[in-house]
Amino acid sequence: MNERRTLLFDFDGVIADTFHIAHGVAKKLCVYLTETEYRKRFNGNIYDLRRALLAADHGDRCDHALDWWAEFAPGFKTTARPFDDMPELLKRFAETYTLYIVSSSRDELIAHFLEKYALTDAVKGSYGVDVNTRKDEKFRMLFRAQGVRAEECVFITDTLGDINEAASVGISSIGVTWGFQDNGTLSRGNPFAIVDAPQELPSAVEIFFASR
Repeated sequence: MNERRTLLFDFDGVIADTFHIAHGVAKKLCVYLTETEYRKRFNGNIYDLRRALLAADHGDRCDHALDWWAEFAPGFKTTARPFDDMPELLKRFAETYTLYIVSSSRDELIAHFLEKYALTDAVKGSYGVDVNTRKDEKFRMLFRAQGVRAEECVFITDTLGDINEAASVGISSIGVTWGFQDNGTLSRGNPFAIVDAPQELPSAVEIFFASR
């Protein structure tokens, strides 16, 4: 196994099917976050855009003081499920590549999910919102801590904001369309590839590393 070939996975929308849970909380936070508007929030860094949203005065129609994680965590722990074929794919990938999760979610929730679906051994570590709200900074942390270089990685994600943050530190991305954003949105970030089903990921990853 080549330890220098590293797969970086986003979590929500790539491994875990959580859009319906997250959007349900978003609607409690702000009535203006329709499904379409909520998906647009992921065109950039979700935490930067959330701060701008909460700074606006929407009167008593919104609960901008809502504790997001207190609302999100119970639903996540009881109803979040992996996308079809993703557990098996992660285990297969772990036989050849080193896997990390770089996510906007909390590490505790990621760990809970990985244990629940017997994936703890497949993933070497996670970099969640606990360490930084920005993924570009989390990538830099991973480089320093793990001795990995950008050209040895590919990031698998479902949002334009993630693709752009990865590109800012020299990491190429593979976009997936079964999560929070569609092909047209993802293509604006010029990812290495876009795939429409988990079964297409192994081929895309193999082609990526063959091109290095």
